[in-house]
Amino acid sequence: MDDNVGLFLEAIRGDKFERLFIIALFSGLRQSELVSLRWDDVDLTNGVLTVRRQIQKAHDKAGYVNIDETKNGKARHAAIAPSIVRVLTEQKAQQEEWRTAAGALWNNESNLVFTDELGGHLKHRTIQNHFKAIVAGMGCPNVRFHDLRHSYAVIALQSGDSVKSVQEQLGHYSAAFTLTTYAAVSDTMRRETQNIMEAAFKDATGCKG
Repeated sequence: MDDNVGLFLEAIRGDKFERLFIIALFSGLRQSELVSLRWDDVDLTNGVLTVRRQIQKAHDKAGYVNIDETKNGKARHAAIAPSIVRVLTEQKAQQEEWRTAAGALWNNESNLVFTDELGGHLKHRTIQNHFKAIVAGMGCPNVRFHDLRHSYAVIALQSGDSVKSVQEQLGHYSAAFTLTTYAAVSDTMRRETQNIMEAAFKDATGCKG
């Protein structure tokens, strides 16, 4: 997906889940964390999301459960860019329109950021099916929703973000795990650094060979 980000953004333009997909791609949050994100956890002024909980499909398939902790058991802060803050501001306005239209039928007691038109939490399968239809239309039928998280990490690392910063954003239990998971990206970056240092050395010494 990291090689098709522009194509993906074009494909989701105007889609009902466009803003959710954008936040996933540019924040690195898991699907279970996105659907449980509350407005109380969103700091639009400073561009920070506090990830505290997740909504998961119950193991007995009887429904969904709201878990008051993240996958690694720790809350974390995820930074978002100003453009992503604007996307969330648009989501807030859209949700207010839905609330007004729904009237007494509106029910968003948990103050969730991403809901359906009546304030209910979004179901994993609904999001996944919608996502699969989009990427299939792009000619990438094997791409998973989770690959948006992977793309965030690759883009961040390739843009010069530190492994430690990416680890904290993703909620990995250690920087070593992040480094191992994205070893190929790290190797590419190291080679690029070698080339930069080689060029700098030659410029400084006047070496042409």
